[in-house]
Amino acid sequence: MRILIADDDPTTRKMLKSLTTKWGFDPVTAEDGEQALQFLREDDAPRLAILDWMMPGKSGLDVCNEVHGDDSPLTYTILVTSLTESKNVVAALEAGAHDYVTKPVNAAELKSRIGVGVRTLAYEKSILEKSQALFQARKMESIGNLAGGVAHEINSPIQHIGNSLEFLQDSFTTLDDVLKTVTELPPGVDGDSVSSQAVHAAVEEADLEFLREEIPVSIQEAREGIGQVSMVIKAMQHFVATDDENEAELDLNRTIRDTLAVAAHLFKARTTVHTDYDEVLPIACNSNEMGQVLLNLILNATEAIERRPVEADREDAIEIRTLQDEADVVMTISDTGDGIPDDIRDRIFDQFFTTKDVGEGTGLGLFICWSTIVEKLGGSIACASAPGSGTTFTVRIPACATEPQPCGCATDEETIG
Repeated sequence: MRILIADDDPTTRKMLKSLTTKWGFDPVTAEDGEQALQFLREDDAPRLAILDWMMPGKSGLDVCNEVHGDDSPLTYTILVTSLTESKNVVAALEAGAHDYVTKPVNAAELKSRIGVGVRTLAYEKSILEKSQALFQARKMESIGNLAGGVAHEINSPIQHIGNSLEFLQDSFTTLDDVLKTVTELPPGVDGDSVSSQAVHAAVEEADLEFLREEIPVSIQEAREGIGQVSMVIKAMQHFVATDDENEAELDLNRTIRDTLAVAAHLFKARTTVHTDYDEVLPIACNSNEMGQVLLNLILNATEAIERRPVEADREDAIEIRTLQDEADVVMTISDTGDGIPDDIRDRIFDQFFTTKDVGEGTGLGLFICWSTIVEKLGGSIACASAPGSGTTFTVRIPACATEPQPCGCATDEETIG
């Protein structure tokens, strides 16, 4: 394990390097705070640092402040100081130092404190891996839940295609019989001959007028069915794209459409979805992550609606809108559900927080939304709700381009469900 030693005294640096090497570490040394920060900001930065408090330029305390302010993995920092007063210890810990040792350094004490740091980093790594595994499990759970709905969305048009093809097959058989009768006519027959009468009878039995009307309809229905299947498959592919795909500029409107296409089965008979798309700038996000955010918010909305008793004079609806607000792309998702109680509204984005019974919810859905929007994209997500009055989530994401994406809508608003 790499470990950073930062001290402006060459003798102390040499001594600490010798000890940590003896204990099985791979030490790198810095002569001052600036050099220490350079090491700690490398891609393969040491995860544990022993920092002298008093150094020229940036002190060990300054390094703690800056490194713990970075959006980077945990760096366990141990300050070395001759300052032993309580106020100095408090200042060090508040600056982000995890531990400290006093001068002159006791080797056994330092070794024990480094051991605490190693165990802390191992624990932090374990928590991170488990969180990532839970994120992946949540993603797979969502995809699994979608699978049944997608199968239904595909099965229905395929049945229409099958019915249309069966009708076309029967129609072809009927027309083939007429053609056979015509081709079997001897040359030069007149309209009153027995053969000519047989043709008229075959044509009448085939009901050609009916076939002229219905065959184009069946062909169109088959084409529409194929188009619907293709749309659902493309939407699903866009939704489940791996994290390293589609990492460039993302069209939020298209992602909303794709998510609605694969999640259509969630909009049960009582729920209508209204959408209103503005021409918005692209955002820097892959489609999988944004699709997951949308799916979680839509699922929350449908569950909120399902919990509220049906009322004859109220439409059960979800409304999704996008708009461009200067440099931000804004999306709102509103529902007419039962709302969120006041006493838990501040906790809904907490990791593992859920109001569902044990085994029914992971408490990760809204946390994933917050983590993706706020931590990864540098945006914001806010919730406005009141019990019995529905809920609106407002998402703001910085745009990454200057030209808006055409919304691709035939009208300003469309209704699904």
